[in-house]
Amino acid sequence: MRGQNLALLPRAVLVLLFVNVLVLSVFGFLSIRIDSQTLFWSFGLLGWPRWRLAVAEIASVEVCETQWYEGKGIRFTREGMLYNAAGRGAVRITKKDGSQFRLGSAEPEVLCRHLNQIIALS
Repeated sequence: MRGQNLALLPRAVLVLLFVNVLVLSVFGFLSIRIDSQTLFWSFGLLGWPRWRLAVAEIASVEVCETQWYEGKGIRFTREGMLYNAAGRGAVRITKKDGSQFRLGSAEPEVLCRHLNQIIALS
């Protein structure tokens, strides 16, 4: 009986390894792209899941930090949705309807400055 349990161990390790690789490929990094009219963000190698927001819908943008307990990935928080792949830096985006969400970024100041420039031009 004991030998059968040990035989299952390598298979379980392989399954866990596969699941971890799959999760990291989907949520391992966050890509943010901005053009003159739209903010786009997506996770992983395949760019899925992905979202978009018209720049015209953005009321304000500010640099903020995430809390350690908010974690990584796609999270519902007290401040609205959080899309984060690494680190604690983020940009809080307030929409004209009053709702907010945060995008994690390794360079939140650069992202915030760029978004504010595009908002000012539109």
